Amino acid sequence: MKKLYTYLILSAALLTFTGCIGFASNLMYMLEGLKIEAAYDGLSDSKVAVIVVSDASSYGPDTLARVVSRSMGTYLNQNVDGIKVIPQNIIENWQDTHGWDRVDFREIGRGVNAEKVVAVELESYSIHEGMTLYKGRSMVTTTVYDMSEDEGQVVFSQGPAEYLFPKGHATPVMSNTEQQFEALYLSKLVENISRNFYDYDKAESIAEDATAVGFH
Repeated sequence: MKKLYTYLILSAALLTFTGCIGFASNLMYMLEGLKIEAAYDGLSDSKVAVIVVSDASSYGPDTLARVVSRSMGTYLNQNVDGIKVIPQNIIENWQDTHGWDRVDFREIGRGVNAEKVVAVELESYSIHEGMTLYKGRSMVTTTVYDMSEDEGQVVFSQGPAEYLFPKGHATPVMSNTEQQFEALYLSKLVENISRNFYDYDKAESIAEDATAVGFH
């Protein structure tokens, strides 16, 4: 019940922060039109399974993996032309049947009839820096498998790489609640991973840390 409550809170908060860069974005108006191209643009017109695992995933469904996978599905549906993201409940049902103690991304992809699999591995996730500061950090590995061939060829790979937010000074815990900061961090983490697969404005990237400074 506690996990479900936490998931609902984080999901609702993520919807609030998704795509919002506020005042900092306006300050970057002169950079509008400067696009960063997708690192991998092969998800278009494909049936895609987004599979996220964290350090806790081998013990069963975990809140972090569920929030990130569902939010990534939303980002990709909104920004990648012709993509069809397989609903997470279908993937979770497959894992319930075949076990959570081992994760084979290719096997899951075949099991849910995916054409592409976006696999995200999160390690060393935390949002605290000492007792008085918030700073989100995760080690992230992202891999795309093309399931058009039976062996599931790797067509994109990135990481492991650490994602920090904010990138500069940490945020004092008095400025916002833990749930608020975690929701903000997860929205930025999801956005950072998802941007590998579609073009985006450079202004959004530059404004990221300004978002944290102005967040109360």
